[in-house]
Amino acid sequence: MKNIISKTLVIVPVVLVSSMSFADCDKNLNQTDLNICTAQEYKKEDQKLNKLYQAYSAKLGSAERKQFTAIQKSWVNYKDKDCQYAAQGYKGGSMYPMVLNECLTEKTEDRIDDLEDYLKEKNR
Repeated sequence: MKNIISKTLVIVPVVLVSSMSFADCDKNLNQTDLNICTAQEYKKEDQKLNKLYQAYSAKLGSAERKQFTAIQKSWVNYKDKDCQYAAQGYKGGSMYPMVLNECLTEKTEDRIDDLEDYLKEKNR
């Protein structure tokens, strides 16, 4: 009996997490769905940013790449802290993940624009 309970406790969270990660973001959503959808959107934009970062970094010389890497690390730190600050009024509430993810996504999209401009300049 004890074995069955421990296996059930392991299976239930896995099923909940896996089913939650596939929210249909185009339909009527509850707060949990909104949290999941904004996390998915942030992840998508972050992956796009990482690809642009790699593409741009590849075009830089050693010294310039080192400088750009330091700048990017500072930007990531700023983005994370600024969004945590912006979302602090929701901390502990069900909306906190959504508000945080929306901020992270917006700042990431802005940074994507920056890197796209840098890349265009390098390709001239």
